[in-house]
Amino acid sequence: MSRRGAMPSTAPRARLSPPAPASHPPRKRGRSPSAPGSTASWRASAENTVPLYHRRRWHNPERAPGRVWQRFRAPQPALLSSRLWICSEDASTSSSGDACTIMSYNILADYNARNHPDLYLDAPWDAMRWDSRRRLIIREIRHWDPDVVCLQEVDRFQDIAAGMKSRGYEGIFQRRTGDTRDGCAIFWKSKQLHLVEEDSIDFSEFNLRNNVAQICVFELNGTHKFVLGNIHVLFNPKRGDVKLGQVLVDNEGRVMP
Repeated sequence: MSRRGAMPSTAPRARLSPPAPASHPPRKRGRSPSAPGSTASWRASAENTVPLYHRRRWHNPERAPGRVWQRFRAPQPALLSSRLWICSEDASTSSSGDACTIMSYNILADYNARNHPDLYLDAPWDAMRWDSRRRLIIREIRHWDPDVVCLQEVDRFQDIAAGMKSRGYEGIFQRRTGDTRDGCAIFWKSKQLHLVEEDSIDFSEFNLRNNVAQICVFELNGTHKFVLGNIHVLFNPKRGDVKLGQVLVDNEGRVMP
C-alpha cells in the first residue's frame, strides 16, 4: 500500500526467474551398487601414488545388471625389454647342425585366469582376456623362434596350434586327469625335427596328484636323437614331497628305447 497523496509508481516490475535447478556432481562410472553375483575390491597405497588402474578393480564376468561395465586398456610395458635374461656361459653361437633351441613357458590356463581373478589383481582385467594373451604368446614365440616349445597349463590347444602351424610347427597335447581342463603341449619345427616316439606320465597312477608329463624322442636333422621331457609340477609350495616325487618319476618312471 502506498502512502496518501503519493503517485503510483510507473516503473516496470522486475520479472522473477525460476530457481536454477540444483546441480549434482556427475556420477562416477563403476560406482553403482553391486549387483548379485558381482564383486568389487579396492587397493590403494598409503601415499595414494599407485596409478588408478592398479588401485581399483571391478570384476563382473557375467555382465550382471546394475554394474556399469567399463572396458579399459592400461598402458602395457614393452613385451621383451621388461625382463632380465640370464645367458648361459656355455652357450655356443656356432651354427652347428646338432644344436637346437628349446623354450618352456607356463602360459596360465584360461579357465584359471577367469575363475580366480583374485589372484591377479595387479594385472588389468582386459589384459587377462584370452584373445589378448593368445596373441602375445604367439608373438613371443615368433620373436625367439625356438626349435622346440614346451608349454604348461594349456587348455586352448587348438587356438595355440593354429597359430603355430602357420609358422612351421607341429604339436602334441596331453590333458591332465580328473576334472581339470588343462595339460601340457610340445611344439617343434617339422623341417628340423622328426618325432620318433612319444609317451606320457599320469602322476595319479603313483598317487602324486593329477599332473602329467610328456616324454618325446626327437631326431634332429636325420642324424642325432635326444629325449625331451615336458612336466607340469604341482603348484602347492607346501608339498615339496609331491613335487620331488613327480620329478623323480619323470626321470625314472618311464624308460624309452
